[in-house]
Amino acid sequence: DGRGYVAQLLAGFDGSHSVAAMHCVGKESLHSAGVFACRQPPSDKEDVCWPLSHCAEKPTIVYAQEHLKTPGLEQDKYLAAFGQYVLTPAIFRKLRGSAKCHFTEALDDVRKEEGLIGVLIQGCRWDLGRTSSYVEALQAQAGSRAGELPAKRARV
Repeated sequence: DGRGYVAQLLAGFDGSHSVAAMHCVGKESLHSAGVFACRQPPSDKEDVCWPLSHCAEKPTIVYAQEHLKTPGLEQDKYLAAFGQYVLTPAIFRKLRGSAKCHFTEALDDVRKEEGLIGVLIQGCRWDLGRTSSYVEALQAQAGSRAGELPAKRARV
């Protein structure tokens, strides 16, 4: 629909629940991502709000297969953090409350207490910490400036 990821993310925020931007990844990427599960995904994958049922940081493939499968996604595909959030104040209380609490653990605690909504972002994401992904991003941007469309990336 042409909206940027921030507009897509904000469309899922009603002020009562934190919202996490998501994208789909294969099992080979689980070791480098926060991963979500949605036990009751919307019937239309383009729907904005996905009620999340679990969060885990960099799970093993075995853990993901047992605890993080989302019905309706392709085999060996998972919902991963896009890296952007709209957060309620509850997350900050959680993070301040424990010296050893990591962000994903705090996010999962907030999910248990007030719920957490995921928004499946329609668009490209590049991990700029990986050289190959950084080069892909540069190539896509150079192509879009030259009037070409960026290369399509895998979707749900």
